[in-house]
Amino acid sequence: PGVVEEESKAPVHRPLAPWIAGGAAAIAIVPAIYLLNLRPLFLAHDVIAALSVLQGGGRLVESRAYFEKAFSYPGLRSQEAIEQMAELVPQIVAARAATEPAEARLFVDRAIRELTALTNSPAVEVKHLLMLGDVYTSASAIEPPYEPPYRPFALESYNRALAISPNNEQIYVALSN
Repeated sequence: PGVVEEESKAPVHRPLAPWIAGGAAAIAIVPAIYLLNLRPLFLAHDVIAALSVLQGGGRLVESRAYFEKAFSYPGLRSQEAIEQMAELVPQIVAARAATEPAEARLFVDRAIRELTALTNSPAVEVKHLLMLGDVYTSASAIEPPYEPPYRPFALESYNRALAISPNNEQIYVALSN
């Protein structure tokens, strides 16, 4: 039964247009929520999967594929994903460059490409320049060596960090290595 007015006892008819408009708005909002909120979750999932593959002793090609997928989401540039990949480079060079040299190079090259893009912004952070220098330093240990050698690129990255933060002790430690 509908709402009944006290005096007339006749049901009141409410218009359906607001309900239809509300339903249409809800249908339009669902894709927006997906695009705005779920893609970062998928990105995080891919980064975690990439890390899990390596922790489980999996192949570099599989881990790199997850990172590539994380980097492929349009409109998202995850500093966390780039940092996680960069932090893996020294371990990969030390443990996998001899057994999977081609994949180790591809992994290192992708980390360098992402960090270079990240450090080309005017608002570059010292920690990213340090990471880039560390990745270049690690990559310079791969045999046969890269041409041109990566050591000068590492020094350039550390010097850029030093120009931004001349009192940062971590930069001096990195330069001494």
